[in-house]
Amino acid sequence: MHWPLNLPNSNEFARTFDDQLRILEKDIFERVERMIVGKQAEGGPNDLKSGGRVTQAYLAELPRENWFEIRLSNDEANSQLEQAAERLRQQQEEF
Repeated sequence: MHWPLNLPNSNEFARTFDDQLRILEKDIFERVERMIVGKQAEGGPNDLKSGGRVTQAYLAELPRENWFEIRLSNDEANSQLEQAAERLRQQQEEF
């Protein structure tokens, strides 16, 4: 006796992968936001000046992909930001 397999079709697989990628991206950007809001910047897109603070309002106006262009005063925070950008790139390549 053969049991029927209920395999999802290719559209369902694609939707599942898209959902997984969206969840992973959301997690990375939420972590980045928590990490950089309130930090002193050395500069960044949209005329973020050296000495200015990164705010939620600033991030809301900036496309999320540009968040990784922000340079902070703290070298360790910059390193963490670069690592988050690399994780995002890796996840996008995997999916």
